[in-house]
Amino acid sequence: PPQNNRTGAKASGKQLQFLTDLAIRRNMDINTLNAEARRLFGVTDTGQLTRQQASQFIDMLNGSGDGAREAA
Repeated sequence: PPQNNRTGAKASGKQLQFLTDLAIRRNMDINTLNAEARRLFGVTDTGQLTRQQASQFIDMLNGSGDGAREAA
């Protein structure tokens, strides 16, 4: 199906899998992960995230999404 240009491309399968893996590493269950996605991005679950939102969420779960990124 065509992507809705207003909301952007949906997150890739790899992004969604990575989010799930990160959640597991942080001892979060899928309900908690979806609740956090809802709180941060207003979506019903991670499957509704755009690629950009998924990228931001991954950064947050990795601990680097707080705006205090350091140069490598």
